[in-house]
Amino acid sequence: MASGKHTIFGRVTPEQKRILVRALQDAGHKVCMTGDGVNDILALKASDCSVAMAQGSEAARNISDIVLGDNDFSHLPHIVAEGRKSINNLTRSASLFLVKTVYSVFIGAFCIFLPPYPFIPIQMSTSECCNHWNTFLYLGIGRKLPKSTRRVSQERFAQEYPCIHMLFLSNDYLYNH
Repeated sequence: MASGKHTIFGRVTPEQKRILVRALQDAGHKVCMTGDGVNDILALKASDCSVAMAQGSEAARNISDIVLGDNDFSHLPHIVAEGRKSINNLTRSASLFLVKTVYSVFIGAFCIFLPPYPFIPIQMSTSECCNHWNTFLYLGIGRKLPKSTRRVSQERFAQEYPCIHMLFLSNDYLYNH
Protein backbone atom coordinates (compact mmCIF):
# COMPACT_ATOMS: atom_id res chain seq x y z
CA MET A 1 0.00 0.00 0.00
CA ALA A 2 1.77 3.11 -1.24
CA SER A 3 -0.35 5.50 0.86
CA GLY A 4 1.14 4.00 4.03
CA LYS A 5 4.75 4.41 2.87
CA HIS A 6 4.68 7.80 1.13
CA THR A 7 3.13 11.18 1.86
CA ILE A 8 3.59 13.03 -1.43
CA PHE A 9 2.27 11.81 -4.79
CA GLY A 10 2.83 13.47 -8.14
CA ARG A 11 1.36 12.94 -11.59
CA VAL A 12 -1.53 10.94 -10.18
CA THR A 13 -4.40 9.98 -12.46
CA PRO A 14 -8.03 10.41 -11.34
CA GLU A 15 -8.39 6.66 -10.86
CA GLN A 16 -5.19 6.49 -8.78
CA LYS A 17 -6.50 9.32 -6.57
CA ARG A 18 -9.67 7.33 -5.93
CA ILE A 19 -7.61 4.23 -5.15
CA LEU A 20 -5.50 6.22 -2.66
CA VAL A 21 -8.64 7.55 -0.94
CA ARG A 22 -10.13 4.06 -0.69
CA ALA A 23 -6.83 2.61 0.60
CA LEU A 24 -6.70 5.17 3.38
CA GLN A 25 -10.35 4.49 4.25
CA ASP A 26 -9.70 0.75 4.32
CA ALA A 27 -6.83 1.42 6.75
CA GLY A 28 -9.35 3.03 9.12
CA HIS A 29 -8.67 6.70 8.35
CA LYS A 30 -11.22 9.44 7.69
CA VAL A 31 -10.26 11.06 4.40
CA CYS A 32 -10.82 14.65 3.34
CA MET A 33 -10.02 15.37 -0.29
CA THR A 34 -9.43 18.83 -1.71
CA GLY A 35 -9.66 19.51 -5.38
CA ASP A 36 -10.50 22.08 -7.99
CA GLY A 37 -10.67 20.27 -11.29
CA VAL A 38 -12.55 17.62 -13.19
CA ASN A 39 -9.66 15.21 -12.61
CA ASP A 40 -10.40 15.29 -8.84
CA ILE A 41 -14.08 14.31 -9.05
CA LEU A 42 -13.62 10.56 -8.51
CA ALA A 43 -11.55 11.11 -5.37
CA LEU A 44 -13.84 13.88 -4.12
CA LYS A 45 -16.83 11.59 -4.46
CA ALA A 46 -15.09 8.66 -2.73
CA SER A 47 -13.79 10.70 0.24
CA ASP A 48 -15.55 11.14 3.57
CA CYS A 49 -15.43 14.93 3.24
CA SER A 50 -14.67 16.83 0.06
CA VAL A 51 -13.53 20.43 -0.25
CA ALA A 52 -13.50 22.35 -3.52
CA MET A 53 -12.17 25.76 -4.43
CA ALA A 54 -14.53 28.48 -5.65
CA GLN A 55 -12.31 29.11 -8.68
CA GLY A 56 -12.32 25.41 -9.55
CA SER A 57 -14.48 23.63 -12.07
CA GLU A 58 -18.24 23.66 -11.70
CA ALA A 59 -18.31 19.86 -11.57
CA ALA A 60 -15.89 19.80 -8.61
CA ARG A 61 -17.93 22.46 -6.78
CA ASN A 62 -21.17 20.55 -7.34
CA ILE A 63 -19.81 17.23 -6.05
CA SER A 64 -18.05 18.67 -2.97
CA ASP A 65 -19.39 18.89 0.58
CA ILE A 66 -17.70 22.24 1.20
CA VAL A 67 -16.79 24.98 -1.28
CA LEU A 68 -14.27 27.56 -0.11
CA GLY A 69 -15.68 30.84 -1.39
CA ASP A 70 -12.41 32.74 -1.22
CA ASN A 71 -10.03 29.80 -1.83
CA ASP A 72 -8.56 30.22 1.67
CA PHE A 73 -7.88 27.11 3.76
CA SER A 74 -7.55 29.15 6.95
CA HIS A 75 -11.38 29.10 7.23
CA LEU A 76 -11.55 25.31 7.68
CA PRO A 77 -10.96 25.35 11.48
CA HIS A 78 -13.87 27.78 11.84
CA ILE A 79 -16.06 25.53 9.70
CA VAL A 80 -15.22 22.50 11.85
CA ALA A 81 -15.82 24.47 15.07
CA GLU A 82 -19.24 25.62 13.84
CA GLY A 83 -20.16 22.05 12.92
CA ARG A 84 -19.14 20.80 16.35
CA LYS A 85 -21.12 23.58 18.01
CA SER A 86 -24.23 22.58 16.03
CA ILE A 87 -23.83 18.91 16.94
CA ASN A 88 -23.30 19.75 20.62
CA ASN A 89 -26.40 21.97 20.68
CA LEU A 90 -28.44 19.25 19.02
CA THR A 91 -27.24 16.72 21.60
CA ARG A 92 -28.06 19.05 24.50
CA SER A 93 -31.48 19.87 23.10
CA ALA A 94 -32.28 16.20 22.57
CA SER A 95 -31.29 15.34 26.15
CA LEU A 96 -33.50 18.10 27.54
CA PHE A 97 -36.50 16.98 25.51
CA LEU A 98 -35.85 13.38 26.56
CA VAL A 99 -36.05 14.45 30.21
CA LYS A 100 -39.27 16.33 29.47
CA THR A 101 -40.77 13.29 27.74
CA VAL A 102 -39.81 10.93 30.55
CA TYR A 103 -41.31 13.36 33.06
CA SER A 104 -44.56 13.54 31.03
CA VAL A 105 -44.74 9.75 30.83
CA PHE A 106 -44.18 9.55 34.57
CA ILE A 107 -47.01 12.06 35.23
CA GLY A 108 -49.29 10.17 32.81
CA ALA A 109 -48.57 6.79 34.42
CA PHE A 110 -49.10 8.32 37.87
CA CYS A 111 -52.49 9.69 36.78
CA ILE A 112 -53.61 6.31 35.48
CA PHE A 113 -53.37 4.89 39.00
CA LEU A 114 -54.43 8.05 40.88
CA PRO A 115 -56.85 10.02 38.69
CA PRO A 116 -57.70 12.79 37.86
CA TYR A 117 -55.05 14.39 35.72
CA PRO A 118 -53.80 17.32 37.79
CA PHE A 119 -53.43 19.88 35.02
CA ILE A 120 -55.80 21.72 32.71
CA PRO A 121 -54.69 22.49 29.12
CA ILE A 122 -53.80 26.13 29.81
CA GLN A 123 -51.41 25.05 32.54
CA MET A 124 -49.69 22.66 30.15
CA SER A 125 -49.34 25.44 27.58
CA THR A 126 -47.67 27.62 30.21
CA SER A 127 -45.46 24.71 31.17
CA GLU A 128 -44.45 24.12 27.55
CA CYS A 129 -43.63 27.80 27.11
CA CYS A 130 -41.32 27.74 30.12
CA ASN A 131 -39.88 24.42 29.01
CA HIS A 132 -38.87 25.84 25.63
CA TRP A 133 -37.52 29.00 27.24
CA ASN A 134 -35.38 26.88 29.58
CA THR A 135 -34.05 24.94 26.62
CA PHE A 136 -32.96 28.07 24.79
CA LEU A 137 -31.41 29.43 27.98
CA TYR A 138 -29.51 26.20 28.47
CA LEU A 139 -28.21 26.19 24.90
CA GLY A 140 -27.14 29.80 25.22
CA ILE A 141 -25.16 29.21 28.41
CA GLY A 142 -22.30 27.61 26.49
CA ARG A 143 -21.54 30.77 24.53
CA LYS A 144 -21.74 33.37 27.29
CA LEU A 145 -19.63 31.94 30.10
CA PRO A 146 -15.84 31.68 30.24
CA LYS A 147 -14.47 28.25 29.37
CA SER A 148 -13.49 27.50 32.98
CA THR A 149 -17.09 27.72 34.26
CA ARG A 150 -18.97 26.73 31.09
CA ARG A 151 -18.88 22.95 31.53
CA VAL A 152 -19.70 23.04 35.26
CA SER A 153 -22.67 25.35 34.68
CA GLN A 154 -24.07 23.24 31.85
CA GLU A 155 -23.77 20.01 33.84
CA ARG A 156 -25.31 21.63 36.92
CA PHE A 157 -28.21 23.02 34.87
CA ALA A 158 -28.80 19.59 33.30
CA GLN A 159 -28.92 18.00 36.76
CA GLU A 160 -31.20 20.65 38.26
CA TYR A 161 -33.51 21.07 35.27
CA PRO A 162 -36.00 18.29 36.17
CA CYS A 163 -36.29 19.62 39.75
CA ILE A 164 -36.82 23.19 38.58
CA HIS A 165 -39.47 22.07 36.10
CA MET A 166 -41.22 19.92 38.70
CA LEU A 167 -41.30 22.82 41.19
CA PHE A 168 -42.75 25.10 38.54
CA LEU A 169 -45.52 22.62 37.70
CA SER A 170 -46.30 21.97 41.37
CA ASN A 171 -46.49 25.67 42.10
CA ASP A 172 -48.68 26.24 39.04
CA TYR A 173 -51.04 23.43 40.11
CA LEU A 174 -51.35 24.66 43.69
CA TYR A 175 -51.84 28.27 42.68
CA ASN A 176 -54.65 27.47 40.18
CA HIS A 177 -56.59 25.03 42.40
